Amino acid sequence: MDDSTPLTVDPELADQFAAMGVAVAVADAPVSEEVVEVMPANWNSLCVWLACQNQWRTVVRGTAIVLLGLDMNAVDVVMRRLKAADEVIEDLLVMETAALNVLHGAN
Repeated sequence: MDDSTPLTVDPELADQFAAMGVAVAVADAPVSEEVVEVMPANWNSLCVWLACQNQWRTVVRGTAIVLLGLDMNAVDVVMRRLKAADEVIEDLLVMETAALNVLHGAN
């Protein structure tokens, strides 16, 4: 499987997560592919965002892992490695805020 293939959770995998105390939704049907168009002006920001997907600061509260925000030291390294323009950080901050609002249930 490559990064472009969505992960679906079958009952067996859901049971494995449940054994670790994590509830996940089981896919009823295969995930359909949806095409999302990205404006050329936003392409670099999206590439950096995706490259930073595992650079979140977290804290454990009870049995939950709470995302606090992106680790900006790691984001800086990713941006330098990808030779991203300084303006990309502004887009990342907007995406980070939107993601945190979704993840924490704020609107």
